[in-house]
Amino acid sequence: MFRDDQTERAALTKKNSQAKGSGRRLQEAKKLNGVNSDYIGSGEGLNSSGRFQGSSRSVATNGQQRPSTATAEENLPLPLEFNALETWPHLRSVKHPMLPSPEDDISNEELAKLMAYRCINHRGTIAHGRMTQLSYQMDRVRSSDAESVEEVFEKFGGSKELIGSCHEEIKNEIMHHGPVVSASFEMSQEFLDITEYDSCFAESCLGNVHEVLIFGWKLTPVGAVWLVSGLHGPTDKDDFIPISFGQFGIDDICLAPKTSFDNHPWQDAKECVDAHTSDRPDWLHWPGMSLFLNDSELCSLGKCIKVGIYKAIEEERSFVVRDVKKIARSRKFLMKEVTWNEASGKWKVDLIRSGKKFSDVVDHQIPDGITTRTNSFTDDNPTTHE
Repeated sequence: MFRDDQTERAALTKKNSQAKGSGRRLQEAKKLNGVNSDYIGSGEGLNSSGRFQGSSRSVATNGQQRPSTATAEENLPLPLEFNALETWPHLRSVKHPMLPSPEDDISNEELAKLMAYRCINHRGTIAHGRMTQLSYQMDRVRSSDAESVEEVFEKFGGSKELIGSCHEEIKNEIMHHGPVVSASFEMSQEFLDITEYDSCFAESCLGNVHEVLIFGWKLTPVGAVWLVSGLHGPTDKDDFIPISFGQFGIDDICLAPKTSFDNHPWQDAKECVDAHTSDRPDWLHWPGMSLFLNDSELCSLGKCIKVGIYKAIEEERSFVVRDVKKIARSRKFLMKEVTWNEASGKWKVDLIRSGKKFSDVVDHQIPDGITTRTNSFTDDNPTTHE
């Protein structure tokens, strides 16, 4: 499918890193990949060892192979099929920006921003570990001064470019970090004529690049396909749009945010309690836990909940506890009891998740104190959708 011309591929890679518009980048990628417009048949099958043939872990640069930056985990053999919604089921609950109907006019710039913020919402949900209380909605899409997917991602620490000549690079990104944005899929009339998913695309972008999200891949009787989400996004039925590898420019250029969004707030809480839970990643699933606080930390906790400790217990006031090193990992707790612990010389504060019985709570302990922090929400933060 691809021409074996390393010099031309190197020139394209350099141009792609400088180009600022999806349209120009798509044309350059097409010249290199030589992709035809046939929807049926991807041209990428399985080799004798059961791995996808035509994939590579590196991209040629200046006549040499670019070293892989994959981690040890990412260097493991890739599965033949992958669906992000099966790995992270809570992605099905992501609150998307309000999407227009296919008949509504939407500019190419607005569509690019829409898909970029949807990608961020999904990755924030992965970082949070469950459905978020906050997300980016259509008001943020329309108010953003960005003009492309890359410019949106730049506001959050930059973007990673995944070139279609390396399918494994795209797969690794999806499998370990979440959905990516295809910034090169060209919605042609030919495509609309042969797909039953025409309602999933903005008609106003016909003949131009139409950004979409890729959630995974699978094998079909006609070859390997990407699992693609258009305007409406996947539902509980996981009704993805299957698009064959290399067809209609779907994987010529894929983009992903560099940041993991681990230090982005995803719960609507002005005052938060940051605990040293980083060495206990399973704490997010605990029904309750005990914090050990000195006098100053207990005073800070009282200021955080505002109504006083004993009133907070009586009225079952909830507050947000976060991982001090990854604030996206946060949960709401209720305070159940405060006692003096002679062994530690600290106050033992028992917390419980809402809806749990205190008698059922296993005594999980976080001995290293807390830090209370005020969230200063800015224009770059998501908004409440509950």
